Amino acid sequence: MGRFKVQEFLGVRLTAPDLEAAENFLTAFGLATVERTGNALYSRGTDAGICCHIVEKGDPSFIGAAFLVASRSDLEEAARMEGASGIDAVTEPGGGQRVSLRDPDGFRIDLVHGVSYLPALPVERHPVNSAFGRERQDGQFYRRPPGPSRVKRLGHFVISTPDVKRARGWYRETLGLLGTDDVYAGHEENIVATFSRLARGEEYVDHHVFMAHHGPEAALNHLGFEVQDYDDIFFGHYFMKEAGLQHRWGVGRHRLGSQVYNQWFDPWGRGYEHWTDTDVLNERYTLAMIPAAEALKSQWGDPPPVKLD
Repeated sequence: MGRFKVQEFLGVRLTAPDLEAAENFLTAFGLATVERTGNALYSRGTDAGICCHIVEKGDPSFIGAAFLVASRSDLEEAARMEGASGIDAVTEPGGGQRVSLRDPDGFRIDLVHGVSYLPALPVERHPVNSAFGRERQDGQFYRRPPGPSRVKRLGHFVISTPDVKRARGWYRETLGLLGTDDVYAGHEENIVATFSRLARGEEYVDHHVFMAHHGPEAALNHLGFEVQDYDDIFFGHYFMKEAGLQHRWGVGRHRLGSQVYNQWFDPWGRGYEHWTDTDVLNERYTLAMIPAAEALKSQWGDPPPVKLD
């Protein structure tokens, strides 16, 4: 178990040379702009929370991720770790205080406490007539106009790394994440990918909040955002296709995590995923060892753009 248990995945921070192009992509993807300055763009989903996606102006890169901790004492503990920053006041939307760490691949991990959440945005839910019941009756027609998916929240981030075991150890031992699946090639000691989730006791959480897979260099693979439902995925798919954006992978259903997914590239080649219908687990679930041949295979859909070996 880690030095402390992070409570929530708050968001990610990237850089891009053109904030207008970044905003155009993120809006088409389904995020809402909260604020744009000359040097940064702050975006959110429809769920109550803080800005889950921050883009700073600069050469394209992935800076890192932010997690909520439970108390000021957790921040103080983090500040005593080797290489940690001091406790700083956050002057961006959401506020609070933070300590910045570096993971083994050099990505910045902000631990934050005392944030102020934005209220949820209204989202119209359309009644569904399925084999399990008829919610839409009395002449109610489904006539949703074309438009982007409606992103609820940021659910996970995925990195490639030359040393999967080192990354796995740091996130579990430092942040208190729990192992969900470790993926091996050939024999169980040859770990080529790992899925980890939040540790919230008896509470059920997403199958993973962090994934690392083997790659020649440390880099962002993709960011995974939950959308409203299956229908929302397809509305977003055809909206982004019509806008001429570059598709990456999907639509399909993952085997590990079970999400229905669809992935796109931003203007700088970074992966962005819409997903819905994840598996949820609590602390009673124990780590599973999965052979690589099974790990990224979709239950239905095209082969993955990443090979694990």
